[in-house]
Amino acid sequence: MNPKIFKLAKQFIESVPVDVAREVIENLLLVKELGKLFKVGHSVGHNIHADHLHILLTFLEVGGHEFSPRELGITLEATLAAVEGKSSEPLAEIVWTGPETQQLGIRRNDQVLYDLIQNAKKEILLITFSAAKIDLLRKGLMAALSRGIPLRLILEFEEASAGQLTYDAAKAFGQELLSKAEVYYWPLDRRERNQAGKPGKLHAKCALIDDALLVSSANLTDDAFNRNMELGVLLNSPTHAQLFQMHVAEIGLQRHPRMVASLKAIRQLPHCHRSP
Repeated sequence: MNPKIFKLAKQFIESVPVDVAREVIENLLLVKELGKLFKVGHSVGHNIHADHLHILLTFLEVGGHEFSPRELGITLEATLAAVEGKSSEPLAEIVWTGPETQQLGIRRNDQVLYDLIQNAKKEILLITFSAAKIDLLRKGLMAALSRGIPLRLILEFEEASAGQLTYDAAKAFGQELLSKAEVYYWPLDRRERNQAGKPGKLHAKCALIDDALLVSSANLTDDAFNRNMELGVLLNSPTHAQLFQMHVAEIGLQRHPRMVASLKAIRQLPHCHRSP
């Protein structure tokens, strides 16, 4: 990723009036085609100095090679919020499950996750090593799916972990949910092995929901939600969410063949025999 993109974003935001910056951001969020990208810059050219217009056009040119117009708008929006120092929410929030104290008024891991899912507007991505006894989570995800929110799951599997996980995380979600989600895994041939020949584990636990990134020690299990001592951080940052989204796209994950096959089989069933 070209670091010049973020440098140009900061230069532009710091050099123009806020109303001009907001106009550019709003226009970028509406653009659907890269071919119309530069029209956004020229539409505000009469309101700003030629040098500042040059910064904007350079930002659009350099950024257009890596980001969509909407992603460029989000980048400028996050930069504006950082420069103004007026974000509606704190950038980072500690989340915790375990013994309570009077030192911090913090929310539980599961509470934060449920709230994010309930208010999701664009997308939900969950990554976990294990999952079990998640009825409430499954109901929340099904409700999000019924609202048309895309769901992606990145999970660990017994065969992909060479038997280090004995219960596939996917089983906890149920066939109905899995048939409506995209399920990914980390292929065994892309994992490094230790001296004993054991492959690395997909051990990350996080949730990317709209522009929020929840990173936590908690697996998606009843114990993690209710009995374990678990610590996490919620980042309310479009920039971090966007960077992580691009990172996930480049780490070599694959759609799980068994889930894809199951989905095809379900779609081939007569309509009257499909699960409600």
